[in-house]
Amino acid sequence: SNAHGLRFPGLALAWSVRGAPSVPAEMRDFFEGILALNRQRNRTIIETLVLVLEIWDAQGIESVLLKGAASINSDLYPDPAIRILGDIDILVQSDRAQEAARLLVKNGFEEIAADHGSEEHHHLPPLRHPGSGICIEIHKQVLAEKYASFLPSEAVWQRAQKCAVGGYATHHLAPAERYIHAMIH
Repeated sequence: SNAHGLRFPGLALAWSVRGAPSVPAEMRDFFEGILALNRQRNRTIIETLVLVLEIWDAQGIESVLLKGAASINSDLYPDPAIRILGDIDILVQSDRAQEAARLLVKNGFEEIAADHGSEEHHHLPPLRHPGSGICIEIHKQVLAEKYASFLPSEAVWQRAQKCAVGGYATHHLAPAERYIHAMIH
């Protein structure tokens, strides 16, 4: 469990045993149901991400997908339903983070009261899409200040790999940075 809700740790297991005749049918059905629910949630998250990218694209705000949003958009998993996402973590240039947030609020996203520290925190308070309920965390830095030297944002931007989601340009962390980010986070 975490701040985003309960987590079901068996999704990889569920995916691995689907269709296995040695697993009781009731258990296979349960696992398939959990995978189907998470697959639909991830589709909703991606739809919300596409909306965010569309809003930012109109203003030339570039982004780098972090954590789960990057994982399910990069074929890291054989089925995106395996990866549970709580929210959308996305890096923008630090000097455009406030503008990115204002654009989302202007387009209906709601500010969430969250105690995440000072103004110097590595991401802004979460914003929630009213229709989907999906939250987005706009990162000014990849990692919290005490770990920032492991992944300096300037270097991350230089090595970020271009990709697209729903026809809108964004980036992924380079493979080495993705590994470092996962290990530190």
